Amino acid sequence: DLDLVSRNYDLFEQATATAANSIADVTLSGLIAIADVAVDLPFDAIKATDKKYSFKSPVETFKNNLNYFRNKSNKELQDNYAYKPEFGDDINIFSKNGSWSNLGNFATLGLAGQTGTLLQLSMGTPGLYSLGASTYGRTISDIETADKEAKSTTSNLEKRLTALGYAVSEVTLGALPTQRLLSNAYGAATAVEKEAFIGGVFNFFKGNYDVIPMSFVTEYVSEGATGLVQNVIDITRGEKNITQIMDNVPEQAFTGGLLGPMISSVPFVKGMVNSHFSSWQDLKEYRTLAETVSVLNKELETMDGRTTKARLIRLNMISQLTGEMDAIIEEKGKSICPKKRHSIRCS
Repeated sequence: DLDLVSRNYDLFEQATATAANSIADVTLSGLIAIADVAVDLPFDAIKATDKKYSFKSPVETFKNNLNYFRNKSNKELQDNYAYKPEFGDDINIFSKNGSWSNLGNFATLGLAGQTGTLLQLSMGTPGLYSLGASTYGRTISDIETADKEAKSTTSNLEKRLTALGYAVSEVTLGALPTQRLLSNAYGAATAVEKEAFIGGVFNFFKGNYDVIPMSFVTEYVSEGATGLVQNVIDITRGEKNITQIMDNVPEQAFTGGLLGPMISSVPFVKGMVNSHFSSWQDLKEYRTLAETVSVLNKELETMDGRTTKARLIRLNMISQLTGEMDAIIEEKGKSICPKKRHSIRCS
């Protein structure tokens, strides 16, 4: 079959292309949202109140071009690379057609497809606005493309309410739990560094092993709920019937579930690396300082606005202790990689 022969089967290249397409889709969808809300929406409002108004929206061509490039990018990705294993028997290692290879390919491509979203969520609160905008724009684009192919027309109100519903569900059900995992991983990466230095990665993992499975459950439930709510929206507007309420929900939930452990594993990876360069006894002083900082941080968490002076005292103490800890680590680094050791250089 010429179609099968002509496709690229290199998984790394396919994952790279999938990640790039994800970023492009987020960007184009965001631009579509801006054009729709900032220009098209006011023009449509004027048309609705003034029947004599006949001017064409100044961004109609711009939006059509964005829709074209977005659809072209998605189609090229689908046409140029190997077929992604389908959710179900293809990735079930206990089924006749399933294999570890298929499961690995599915997970790799599914995670690569989340690149754009992860970049948005890594931006903090502005990233949530960006995600909402791109979800809104993507839904507008999908509806307009479907209308064009079916030669039908979706009312402006229905189109925008659908897009708004998708955006709200994506941010509140899908993105907020993921962003919390990202935030925890970012903070824990530094915490693990300390823990690895003073106790080794084994001790850290023993005390925090439940983070990985719980992150899978968190993402599985949140992404599944997002897909379910969006299906309910489509059923309400008549695009789907009640029997399709679970369409793509299991796949969306499973792919999201894979993302959780990947995010939460960051501290463990960093801890394992750092644990090779330290020992328990060498950093006894560091351990004492770290424990003191931990106590101070817990005290800060219980303080309210009436204890401003006490908070400032503790914040100053944490700052001072952290500086001392940094100095210890810097000294430890010099002992690990001295300036002159044959041909090895510190970077």
